Amino acid sequence: MTAMTALLLLAAASGSTSSEVLAMRMTSANGRTSLQVLTTSAPSEAEAHREGGEVVMVLSANVPESLSLPAPIPPIEAIRLVREDGRVSLRFTVAPEVPFELRREETVVTVRFGEPTLAETVPSEALTAEDLYGKLFPGGPEEAPKEAVAEGERQGEGLWLGIFRLRPAVVLSYVDADVASSETGAPVRERYFEIQPSLGLNAGVSVGGGGRIRASYEPRLRPFSSHSALGQTSHFVDAGVDLTFDQRLDLSGRYHFARGVLEAYEVDPGREYFFPLGRFTHHDAEAEARYAMTPRLGLEASAAFARVAIEQPAGFTGYDRDTLRAGFGYELGPSTRSSIGYERQRVAASLDRPVVEANADSVFLGVRTDRGPALSGQAEVSWRDQQNPRAAAPGQHFRGLNFSANLRRALGTSTVFDVGGRRATDVSGFEDNGFYVSSSLQAGVTVPLTWELSLHGGAVQVWNRYRLPAAAIGAPRADDIFGWSVGIGRSFGRRAFLRADYRRDRRDSNVPGFDLQTHGFVVQFGLGLFPEPAGR
Repeated sequence: MTAMTALLLLAAASGSTSSEVLAMRMTSANGRTSLQVLTTSAPSEAEAHREGGEVVMVLSANVPESLSLPAPIPPIEAIRLVREDGRVSLRFTVAPEVPFELRREETVVTVRFGEPTLAETVPSEALTAEDLYGKLFPGGPEEAPKEAVAEGERQGEGLWLGIFRLRPAVVLSYVDADVASSETGAPVRERYFEIQPSLGLNAGVSVGGGGRIRASYEPRLRPFSSHSALGQTSHFVDAGVDLTFDQRLDLSGRYHFARGVLEAYEVDPGREYFFPLGRFTHHDAEAEARYAMTPRLGLEASAAFARVAIEQPAGFTGYDRDTLRAGFGYELGPSTRSSIGYERQRVAASLDRPVVEANADSVFLGVRTDRGPALSGQAEVSWRDQQNPRAAAPGQHFRGLNFSANLRRALGTSTVFDVGGRRATDVSGFEDNGFYVSSSLQAGVTVPLTWELSLHGGAVQVWNRYRLPAAAIGAPRADDIFGWSVGIGRSFGRRAFLRADYRRDRRDSNVPGFDLQTHGFVVQFGLGLFPEPAGR
């Protein structure tokens, strides 16, 4: 008779109405880490949810003082136990992208971390098509939901250097695509190679109640290209930190740096900017604090700034933007949290383009859910009142609803749907407009095929609207942009992939010279442990 069998018999024989923890066991198998908790009777409450940088497992059971915690196994970085009256909380420090699930079997409660098996994972080959084309072509579609990370990262794999986990990777691409001419905006056919190495780093920290730091660096090199914009190397640095103090205060920070030419979406997510291209530098940072007043209700505040500089001549301008937020967060369920609050945003007047100066007040309502691979996403709607005092009427004022949303839903073991959209007032570089209103919707689907292949298709529609008459037509500019993509790929184990994608985009504008049709074909091979975009 094994020790576990004896404990189960003891639990069955117990006549106590109050559940008590008898044993805990940590195991690792098939790339997954599990913690099993054995109790004297089935607990009336057993659930697990994310809270800051931790996964919290709550049981309605008492824990003897003599019971010790098992040693953590990656991807778990640390475990701590919090006793309450008739309840116990096991708090796991684990990377936020690592999925988890909780299972109950009478007196055994198990929480598992990581994907079930490789065959059951979504073969995303590290990048979605939207992510891919946003990186390779100027004015590309919005970034894919941040939950789309590689298999190796979700599993917490890496090379250990002391307390740091390193994840090196490289993606090699061949691109045959149209690029907008820097002089006229007309499509110019380019064929080139892109080399995209990357290095990710993260580590657990023991400050306060624990936390996590992470960082990544990714250059993009495009040798043998005749296009001046393509020939310049791009650089991307990301860093982030999450800390918890006394189980009530969560602090987090992130920083993003980008320097390049081709990646116009970095400085203009609404896609006004696509020619002529200039070399840009982008700094983006945010600090956030959450304080729990009750188990479900908390105070939230954040401060952020963005600094964009673009070497001229270019079809866009630099800007400085500062954002302050404050409000309340409420936990609707174990994996769902809502927020409501006020935002103040300021865009400073630049020396070469003072019309971008803006002051905006917003009230917002948002909700975020993370139920592991099955469902994750966020949505936020806000009422915005914006003033651009240096612009001419009617481009001085915007008042209306903005929103942002993305949702990822898995059906079965390998089919995934992604939907999203946004409406925002983005800084404009066109004539005398201080801003333009950009609205977009996008959708994508990934489905499994035979021979372990996966098929991905996606589409995005963007509507950009302006307030002031354009000089060429005497009416406000209006651009409609539609793009679609289709690709096929295959994973080779957990650390390699091969994929090919085709994309077509069409921009229709009422201003002469701004119509554009492009298409492109990309083949990619990736190898390594792909790092997360830290803090983004």
